Amino acid sequence: MLGYLVLNVFLLTYFTKKLDLVIIEKNSSITDKYNDYLQSIFKNVKNYDSQEEFLIDLNENNFDILLLDNEVIDIESTFLFIKEIHKINPLIKIILFSKYVDYHILIKCFKYNVTGFMSFNSNEQDLKDFLKISVRRLLLNNSHKFNENKNKFDVIDCLNFLKEEEAKLNLVNHFKGIAIIRAAQILEFDEQIIKMKADNTQLRTMKKDNQVVISSIHLGVEILTTTQFVDLEKDEIHLKYNNLIDSYVHHRKTPRVDPKKGSNVIIELNKKLIKIDIVNISINHVLCLSKDLIPDLKIHSNVKISINCNINQKNSNNLNYIIKTTAFVKEIYSTADGEKILLRFKLNKQDYEILDSYISFRIKEIIMELKDITY
Repeated sequence: MLGYLVLNVFLLTYFTKKLDLVIIEKNSSITDKYNDYLQSIFKNVKNYDSQEEFLIDLNENNFDILLLDNEVIDIESTFLFIKEIHKINPLIKIILFSKYVDYHILIKCFKYNVTGFMSFNSNEQDLKDFLKISVRRLLLNNSHKFNENKNKFDVIDCLNFLKEEEAKLNLVNHFKGIAIIRAAQILEFDEQIIKMKADNTQLRTMKKDNQVVISSIHLGVEILTTTQFVDLEKDEIHLKYNNLIDSYVHHRKTPRVDPKKGSNVIIELNKKLIKIDIVNISINHVLCLSKDLIPDLKIHSNVKISINCNINQKNSNNLNYIIKTTAFVKEIYSTADGEKILLRFKLNKQDYEILDSYISFRIKEIIMELKDITY
């Protein structure tokens, strides 16, 4: 009725054992019928007989799925309550139980994002089906699950789900700032390595220790990995996973490219000029690398910068055109290569057009390099 998820019973229990279930009922109609089953498959099960008490506790608890028993003829009040729940926790999945069934109630279930509807003649199999849908939607909208305080699903959970679902997957890597996205297939995985079948053309752009992302429309997060081994004869790649991320650089709204060697940014800081190399640049961001720590450079501060991408007269009216502007220090983080610094900036019309033209020109150069590698 509201969708179906093909997950076997074992895998459903595998996921629900990591989730918290909450039940709101006044006459034990849900627990009398399903208590043993629910207690056996969920990590925690909590019961309430008061909607008001539940709303108070909702702010302090990380509930995942709610079974809500509706005992009133006035169904409008029930959906107003559901609306209040989603204001506090928009990602909780709700399965509504009611002996009152008509077309208008089912329409409201869709409108108010109710995952499932259990009527008086529904059974345990119906409940399992709606729990499967709930798990799938949690995985699809699960960025809130992947932090230190609320960690419930991990990389192995996601891989199990994707493999069982035979979900469509993409591998995403970058060649000098250009995103390369190709379909791929999981062959096998363990606690350390993911083995995948991948596009041969894409594999030719990868080297050991490159960052690669596993992405799927069926999953709300992405899996960040590094390459361990590439087999061009078998079209296979071995990836070591690092962690789960909410998004990746291929989601950028503007293209970011690697400039030519020797490109740099000069930061004016405390009457000193500090030169750092450019890793990549877009029309409003530049990622830089400093081999040395810059103690006086603070995150979320504003600094004056000069951008030198070796822009020649083909892209502007001046040889080696320097772009000067003020930048916001968006991120500073340590890597094996040194300190990476992400700067965000705005340009005047002239500089914007010059840099935009340079980026377009550089993209064409990189694409030609890519053709030489892959053909």
